[in-house]
Order: sequence, then C-alpha cells, then structure tokens
Amino acid sequence: MPSFGFSQVHIVESLPCGECHTGRVLRTSIINARPEDADRVHHHDVADASSLRSLLTAVGIEASEPDRLPYLHFECHGNHDGLVLASDELLSWSDLCDLLRPINVATRMNLFVSLAACYGERLVYAVSPVLAAPLWGLVGPRDAMAPGDLVSFFSGYFRSLLSDPSIERALGSEGGPPGAHLPIVYWSAAHFFEGLFEFYRRSEGTSDARSARADRIALQVLGPKADPMQRRLLARRIRRDLRDVGQWFEKYRRRYLMLEQFPENDERFPRSWEQVRDELSS
Repeated sequence: MPSFGFSQVHIVESLPCGECHTGRVLRTSIINARPEDADRVHHHDVADASSLRSLLTAVGIEASEPDRLPYLHFECHGNHDGLVLASDELLSWSDLCDLLRPINVATRMNLFVSLAACYGERLVYAVSPVLAAPLWGLVGPRDAMAPGDLVSFFSGYFRSLLSDPSIERALGSEGGPPGAHLPIVYWSAAHFFEGLFEFYRRSEGTSDARSARADRIALQVLGPKADPMQRRLLARRIRRDLRDVGQWFEKYRRRYLMLEQFPENDERFPRSWEQVRDELSS
C-alpha cells in the first residue's frame, strides 16, 4: 500500500442541537487513552456550509507545513447525496470533493479522510477520474450505522492509528476494502482511480460506445454543415485513438495522482495499465 502521513487530526463536527455531540465524545475517548496526543487532535464545531468552507480553507493554507499535515474526520449526518450539516444544509459529495482537492494538493497527495456519517463511502462515487484527486484515501460506512457504533469504531481506530499509522491494522475486523463487504469501507487513491477507469472501460469502451462517441466529437469539431465524408474520416481517426485504452489510462492516471506536480508520487503509485489489465482479466 502506498504510504501517507499526518501530524494533525481534525475532527469536524456538524450535528444539530439536542443530539449527542459524537465528535466531542470521540476526541475525549482518544485523549483519555492517549493523553500524549492531546495537541495533535483538534475538535471543530461547524454550524453550516459557509463555516465548513472557511475551516477547510484554513486547514488547506496550513497543510503544506510538515508539522500541520492534516487528517480530516467528519462527524455529521449523511445520506446517498452528501453530508447533512447542523443547519440542515446538504453538502453534496461532489461539493465536498471540491473543498478537499486544494488540501490534497497542498499535502502533495497525502490527505486522508474518514467519515462517521451514514453512507460515507458514497464520497468515492463523486470522485472524478479526469481531475486531480481530492484525497489520498477514505474510510467510511457502507450504509447507515448507529452513532454509538460509529463512536465505538472510530475510538479504537484512532487510538490504533495514532500509535501505529497502518490503516489495515486500525480497521480491525469491522473494516476493509470494498470487496470485503464489511460495515466500514476503505478506499485508497489507486483503488478510486482503477475502479473508476474500469467502470469507464466497461461502459464507454465498447465498440458501439466508441463509435457513438467518435461521431459526436466529429460533429462537434466540424459542425453540422461540414462535408459528411470529412466527418466520417475524422470519426474513424477518433475511434482508432479511443481504442488505445493504455494511453488514456496513463494520461488520466498522471493527472489524477498529480505526477507532474509531485514526481515522488511516481514511486508511490507505480501501477501501469498492463498490471491493472492483467489483474482484472485473471
């Protein structure tokens, strides 16, 4: 598994008045078990989307400093569409990706995020494979979970992670990769990208899908009044280009994992299309 690091844990809580403030409970549980980490574990009470944006902007500004490298943990309600904040505003999973992306850039592709929110795994489905990644990794519940169960899980998870930065060991018996079908799901950046690319390949990489896409692109480039033969010739060249799956995998892999910006990521994320293809076909 590629490495990542963090020096600060930010527990971001946005829960309505009258409910148990599980973020505070979580921090107390961590600090009681590991008082030496009191200065590393921060709690933030966030009322609405505007406050959340301000907080994440501030975290991103500090994130490039080695002693301020963040780990973000969210304590909120969640549904299939996004996070539901204390103000009852819905922050879509896509909007959350947009807020996280600058922090991940500032950390040089080292941002890890966990969500104590129902359906927190849904964040992965908002990740775009054609943009820079919004985070290095994600841990969150697959479905709805009781608040007490989430506090219990993440209390043990953070106690383990702060003493030994291994995601696999911190997950224990309740969490694992998507295929493990456990209550808590762990996705890494490579899993994000390879899963999304494979979905694209299956849905858009068929011969019929390539032909339809090539025809659309040729029409957009040349316009409806262009000579039909010119459009057919251009569409043929585009179809041939689209068949080269490896070049598209590499192009978007480099953009998604920020390999041009941060060359060290080439060693952290070395898998080629040939390796992924062979694994998928085995």
